[in-house]
Amino acid sequence: MRAQYQRGQPWKATVTRLTFLGLLGGLACSTQSEDPVAPEAAKPAASSTPSAEHAPPSPPLVRADSKQLVFSWAHPERGYATGTSVSEVPECCRKDVVVADLSRSPAERQAHRYVMVTDLSSPKADGSYPVVVLSRYRFKDADLSDTGPSQNDGVIVYTTAWCGFCTKLKRWLDQRGVRYEAKDIEKNPKAGAELQMKLKKAGLQAGGVPVTDIKGTLIQGFAKARIQKALEDAGL
Repeated sequence: MRAQYQRGQPWKATVTRLTFLGLLGGLACSTQSEDPVAPEAAKPAASSTPSAEHAPPSPPLVRADSKQLVFSWAHPERGYATGTSVSEVPECCRKDVVVADLSRSPAERQAHRYVMVTDLSSPKADGSYPVVVLSRYRFKDADLSDTGPSQNDGVIVYTTAWCGFCTKLKRWLDQRGVRYEAKDIEKNPKAGAELQMKLKKAGLQAGGVPVTDIKGTLIQGFAKARIQKALEDAGL
């Protein structure tokens, strides 16, 4: 997988980068599949500080040959990018790289609470790279006033290029003739910030993509029955 860059004004606001990195640490391809596996409703957002009963998850093993990892970084000239191997990360961007372990579910890695950040500058003696576990709560109250959600009169699907359930959902909508706008949260940082704001307003946790916005009703995962009902309720 070749690294994908999002061009734009480089580093117009530090908070936009922090929000993007925090969101990527939490949003991976959702393990919610088709009904009845997907839950009926997402749980309300947690309190503003991590509870003592929630021990931080163990960091993933990051090596040059590691599989099932997605890396997210910021290039000073090219913008935001993602890749699936250490070799794809440019030398100038290896200091602070967000990493997500797709072999674990968002719940297992507590994606709504923590972000994994690795330093790919140089490997340790055993060939692995150091990884630190950071709280997502420092991203929670970021000022996103310049990236607010646009008006929505139809259907928006928040997605990523590598998410299998996102592809299935879009194909399912296409087969039913449902018109929608797909927003890639990795290629478009504003879309990621927009989704974060919507989830926060709805009291939902950032637990994976796809997320479908049907005239203001947010549905996480590829939950066909719930999406169909929301479409019918919206007259679509």
